[in-house]
Amino acid sequence: MTAVPRWIHQVLLNSFALLSFSGNILLIVMVAHPSSKNLGKYRVLLCSFALVDMTISLFHASVIPVFVQAEFGFVIFAFQTLYLNEKLGYALNEIYCILFYEPFVLLTFHFFYRLMSVTRTDDLQAHFLKGMTVAIVMNGVIAMMIVADVWLIYPEIEENFFAEVLMRDYHVDLNKIPKPNIIPVHYIVRLQHAHEYGSGLNWHSILSMLNCGTVINLLIIFNITCGKLIAMSVAFRQMQVQLFRALVVQFTIPVLFCVLPFALIVGLPATGISFGQAGNVMGFIVSAFPVIDPICMILAYSKFRAIITQFFRQLATREKTTIVQSMHASSFAMSR
Repeated sequence: MTAVPRWIHQVLLNSFALLSFSGNILLIVMVAHPSSKNLGKYRVLLCSFALVDMTISLFHASVIPVFVQAEFGFVIFAFQTLYLNEKLGYALNEIYCILFYEPFVLLTFHFFYRLMSVTRTDDLQAHFLKGMTVAIVMNGVIAMMIVADVWLIYPEIEENFFAEVLMRDYHVDLNKIPKPNIIPVHYIVRLQHAHEYGSGLNWHSILSMLNCGTVINLLIIFNITCGKLIAMSVAFRQMQVQLFRALVVQFTIPVLFCVLPFALIVGLPATGISFGQAGNVMGFIVSAFPVIDPICMILAYSKFRAIITQFFRQLATREKTTIVQSMHASSFAMSR
């Protein structure tokens, strides 16, 4: 199957970045609006999520990531980092992987904040800064875990497992010295000095993918557990129910637009069948997440919808007033 041309990647990712930037700036404006003051310090988390969304979109548009699926494996690379200095290319590839997990890390603190807000409100307000410090430390720990997972499979670049498909579809020569910066994941190893598959399982890639899956599954389980505790809380009736619903929506979006596509990227090659450009389609869906997220968040929370409605009403009123004044001025001029 013909590879997706680079210009299509650029157009789509640049469009996603523009829409994401616009939508998340609008969300930040909604959060900063005087009528949103009752959200309290939760506004910090909402703004943090919006900033992460924008960072993800801008980073994707800058490096142009590509997913290539083949029999028994897949490879991730970015057009803009392929031939950079090895350490710089490695670091940028790591950043791409870390940013994939960041929304789930932030959502974990969103759910924990909402749980504390209905169970231990006083402690939440008194120790907010300590909580933010813990959040930053946990972010760092999870980032290091992702770095370790990528480091586990990085030495496998020397095996040139994807040399044929990358040369055929993208004219990327893995025999070139220095080697292009890629992240190769293959579940079996080749027979030595041959093109056949099947000399054994590649436990480096398998363990790396299992570790990545474990991290994200633990975060999802924690968020679901917090959600259940919030729903069962006696104080839940006094909480802003719509804000909790908005949080549930905000959790569902990355599951649909990140977890499921990435599960297909990781899982389909294990069947031993090449699915062509399915990897890139899934990659585009992942990149679309920061566009969908702020829109759903704004629509899910009534106060944000009210702010937008009020803005357009005021705009319509001003235009109507301007038209009426112009008509009066014209009538006065004609009467003279």
